[in-house]
Amino acid sequence: MPQIHNVRLGRFAEEVRGMNPEDFALRFGNPFSVVERPETYLDSNEYTTLSPDEQEADRTTELGSQVEILKGVPFVCSIEKSGRNSFKNMITIGRSQNNDIVIPHLAVSKLHGVMRPDKEKGGYTFTDVGSTNGTSIGGMKLVPNQPTFLRSKEVVIIGGAVRTTYFSPKDLFEHLSSAAKPGRK
Repeated sequence: MPQIHNVRLGRFAEEVRGMNPEDFALRFGNPFSVVERPETYLDSNEYTTLSPDEQEADRTTELGSQVEILKGVPFVCSIEKSGRNSFKNMITIGRSQNNDIVIPHLAVSKLHGVMRPDKEKGGYTFTDVGSTNGTSIGGMKLVPNQPTFLRSKEVVIIGGAVRTTYFSPKDLFEHLSSAAKPGRK
């Protein structure tokens, strides 16, 4: 299956336009995260996690041109191993470039959390691994190192600043299809 990493939501919607739900599920069998980029992003060489007060003071940091282009634009990422680390049974999420899902934001820890398949429930769990600024799912702050099952269309706030929505392939297809209908924004 093709890996989808950091593809603009609008571009991805255009690429899959005309597909039916069955073809979409066959081509993209993994769940997705739709990440809404907040205002402040890091150059990929920065490695300091900042508290919310420090983030506010640092909002004037110069951003790289590549990051500035994407500021404020939602992007799609398939949830799967990237091969950038040796953790075989988990998908890592964090600011460091060796994570499977990289989110270069000041509030995100180098290794912020991990996702693991839950074969019994047929989905994934998310575990905050003791990050500096925490994670919440569905408005509830996670207890560090305790897995929480993710339901499709559930909102995950990483570091108190980065909003992501977890989607099953079926639900992302429906989301893209409904957004493309006339009269919808």
